[in-house]
Amino acid sequence: MQNIKKTVKMRMNIIIRVIIRNLLKVLWIFPVKKDRFMFQSHDSAENYNCNPRYISDYFRKKYPGQFELIWSFKTPRRYRNVKGIKPVKKYSAKWFFYMITAKVVVYNATPVTFIPKRKSQMVIETWHGGGAYKRTGYASKKDKLDIWRTKQLANYVDVFLSSSEKFTDVHIKQSYHFEGEILNSGMPRNDCLVNEKQRSYYNEKIRGKYGIEGKIILYAPTFRGYLMSSGKIDTELPYSEIMEAFRKRFNEPVYILRRFHHHDKNEYEDIEGVIDVSDYPEMQELLCAADVLITDYSSSIWDFSLTERPCLLFVPDIEEYETGDRGFYTDPEEWAGILCKTKEELLEAAEGLDIDKCKEKAVMHRNNLGSYDKGTATVQVAERMIRFMRGSKADR
Repeated sequence: MQNIKKTVKMRMNIIIRVIIRNLLKVLWIFPVKKDRFMFQSHDSAENYNCNPRYISDYFRKKYPGQFELIWSFKTPRRYRNVKGIKPVKKYSAKWFFYMITAKVVVYNATPVTFIPKRKSQMVIETWHGGGAYKRTGYASKKDKLDIWRTKQLANYVDVFLSSSEKFTDVHIKQSYHFEGEILNSGMPRNDCLVNEKQRSYYNEKIRGKYGIEGKIILYAPTFRGYLMSSGKIDTELPYSEIMEAFRKRFNEPVYILRRFHHHDKNEYEDIEGVIDVSDYPEMQELLCAADVLITDYSSSIWDFSLTERPCLLFVPDIEEYETGDRGFYTDPEEWAGILCKTKEELLEAAEGLDIDKCKEKAVMHRNNLGSYDKGTATVQVAERMIRFMRGSKADR
């Protein structure tokens, strides 16, 4: 009976979305404005961050006042002082109007597919992670509503950004059955990790903000959906022991920046030397400052590999994660990090960290996946948007 109710609820959800999409076509009476671009970061629309932010910033600084940059936010008042953008509340009347009349809409997650897309509009999918780690789309275990939304994405998106050859193959083509235009640009959010000047700027910014003089260890685990009900796996770090192990390795002060996934609402105890940065809006800035990354199945593995710095993968639940949640596209042994299945292995890897070997593995990983990240992604995407806006022959 429970499964029947769930199935009926999902089907009704899909039907309602289709009805709304058709009803909203009445707004097509308003013309598309060619210099209006719409942005949204993640389904939650909480922050001005990730790939859409870097594209938006490019237009703000390169073409001040020449484009109307509309941003979808759950709480728009938080961003009313960001010069050059117009924040609107997600699902408000203005939001629907701008969605219908924007020339280009930029997402980094599943698009809002109950909005009817017009032929004169372009939807760009930047996604929110590179590499090829945990499965997504059709390749992951999903309910019928998720599968429906996945199918809509392939039909709704015009341009999909790719970070690597492997990402194109397993994520874009296999997991989303996308057959449209693929822009082999890399990810705009990763330009700062490739560009040494930008990386140095954010490094100094983070160290100044938190008053850090010493090594920075960034701990950034991914969201584990299956643990919400079971809670059987202990993924918390032995913070004090980890800091001591790295102090021995580097012979200088060590700080841990602890950043949890935005879906993880748990509270954790305060520990000296451990700074919670879960609310810091931009992950890439933290990566620029980190001397070592500790993560698990997160796409930050890919991002951080661009710095060629050491990455430790704390994966005590690797068997459960592979069989009980999503599974993997590639063998974890080939990822740009040292696999540590127990806390003892993690401490051993920290104290005996071989920086040169970590660099070699990072370079090999990027080469194996066929990296497109060259530090020019933002410019490539912006130029593609401008060409579409100007209506070049290639866009007709």
